[in-house]
Amino acid sequence: MPFLLIMKLGAIAFLWQRLYLTLWIALILILTFTFRDIYDALFHLKELAKIPQDVKRLFYVLYGAMMLSLLGCLTLHRTQFGRRHPGFVFLGLSWSITLVEQIWATLNNFALPDTFAWFLVFLSQATLIPVRSSLHLVSQLGVLVYYFGVNTALGLKPLPTYTDRPMYTVTMILALFWFCFICNLGVYLYDRLQRSEFFCP
Repeated sequence: MPFLLIMKLGAIAFLWQRLYLTLWIALILILTFTFRDIYDALFHLKELAKIPQDVKRLFYVLYGAMMLSLLGCLTLHRTQFGRRHPGFVFLGLSWSITLVEQIWATLNNFALPDTFAWFLVFLSQATLIPVRSSLHLVSQLGVLVYYFGVNTALGLKPLPTYTDRPMYTVTMILALFWFCFICNLGVYLYDRLQRSEFFCP
């Protein structure tokens, strides 16, 4: 078997294994935020007081959609297709959190500048799955193009009671750029290091 093919198969196996771990972490993450909102419904957290009750109720639909999407990715991960094409599972995992919430917000007629979720997903992926920098870039561009493009085209704005931030600011754009750049650079450097170690005599 050619040397490059062995290396490629090893990288695919690593990606496939790390996806399994990351999918379970993502499912637990969504559950923790669901429990937070249940706690808020019972005991009223001050940090969520500005969010209208009708929007809070919609969050359960969002979390349900995210959970279904993540469970779909977990199911796909176990198939032959998922084993052969883990890149699709990677993008599904990423967009199950970042893009599903954007589509949910669009369907409810507002924009959701959830940089906290974006940073959490991008950093988690770079840390737990430090291979295939092109996949990281595509997963990031997918949500950013949707947020800035679709919301601008539809004229959607963030809910004033949900956030005091405008649709976007220079600081937000710079933070997103540098955060994505650093995550992708880290993944790229890890990829290069892995290749150089593999090719060392």
